[in-house]
Amino acid sequence: MKAEDKKLLVKAICGYLPYDGFLEVNYDNEICDCVGYVHGKVILTKKFSSVSFGVDVESVKPYLRPMSSMTEEEERIYFNFLSWKGKMEFCQEKHLDYYDLIEKGIAIEMPKDMY
Repeated sequence: MKAEDKKLLVKAICGYLPYDGFLEVNYDNEICDCVGYVHGKVILTKKFSSVSFGVDVESVKPYLRPMSSMTEEEERIYFNFLSWKGKMEFCQEKHLDYYDLIEKGIAIEMPKDMY
């Protein structure tokens, strides 16, 4: 992974965490909850487990919604009522891929049953 993509991925992961307290990611072909980022490591818990462990950021891919998946109501809010900062926070809250990580191959498109 290029250094600039790694930086972008860390920035995105940290931005999404406050909204649900976790971010679902793919690690080793398994869905895990990303619960934090500390000292260069992404902190994960496996589903239905309380055990946490740290892994390198390059080894995870967050599940995100493409921007094109916005509902009509989400689009109305996004385009008509939000400042630039508000748009970023809105995307983070809704787990929308505003950094184009899916296109870069460093995130996975979230299946519809996950949102």
